[in-house]
Amino acid sequence: MSEDTDRLRLQLERDLAMREAAGQEDLAKAIKARLKDLPAPEAPAQAEEPDTGSGKYEDRTVAQLKALAESKGLPTSGTKDELIATLRES
Repeated sequence: MSEDTDRLRLQLERDLAMREAAGQEDLAKAIKARLKDLPAPEAPAQAEEPDTGSGKYEDRTVAQLKALAESKGLPTSGTKDELIATLRES
């Protein structure tokens, strides 16, 4: 949805609340009809969780170990064995 559509939806929703509060049902009905004509709002994009694997560290890939280390604020460089040692020390 475009920024203009987002702004229009917000303004119409505010107008609708004011008209309903003021008992202006005809105007509120017209605003509701206009809101239905707008495209549905998009769901906010959710950050994808990094694949950190599960189980023993030795069974995980280097990429999974790096993602796990990064999620814990640990250094992500080194060999697989070094990453495992870093994770175990934390």
